[in-house]
Amino acid sequence: LVMPLFIELFTLLESQVHAFPEGHAMKSALSAAHSVLAKYYSFTDDSPYYMLAVILDPRFKTVYLKSKGFDQDYPGLIETTVSHLKKLVEGKQKTVVTASIPRNVNTTVSPTIMTQTSFAFASMFSHCVPEGYVSTEDEVERYLKLGCEDPTVDIVDYWKAHAKQFPMLSEVAKDII
Repeated sequence: LVMPLFIELFTLLESQVHAFPEGHAMKSALSAAHSVLAKYYSFTDDSPYYMLAVILDPRFKTVYLKSKGFDQDYPGLIETTVSHLKKLVEGKQKTVVTASIPRNVNTTVSPTIMTQTSFAFASMFSHCVPEGYVSTEDEVERYLKLGCEDPTVDIVDYWKAHAKQFPMLSEVAKDII
């Protein structure tokens, strides 16, 4: 909630500062508050995790950032952050695959065999997929295509409930949130 709260406070301060004439004590107090807020908000630039947390909050995702003009004010920032999120998910997938190979098993199994095995298991459930459907979407894309959740949703509960739907993304979300 850090970035959205800052953004909403900025919006409120900016709307109120214009309500007072130049030289009014309230106008200068609101301007001073805005300056202090901007100082602390600038710390969010030092870490990608603030943006990642907003995107991983199912109540906000990229929809909130776009509604606040981030795509115009900071061209490429949303896409770069989504790309970073995808890399984190890929890294989590590699960790899970490596950790799931038992230590007493010959680890010289080729990636081709692993891929073929995965394909064999996936093909057992091909009857569950609509005919002609080919999914090339990753977990991040599927998550972002879902609508935003109700503001009362607890995000920790959300990721627990969606761990099977988004296994790697939910792990990344738990790490970041």
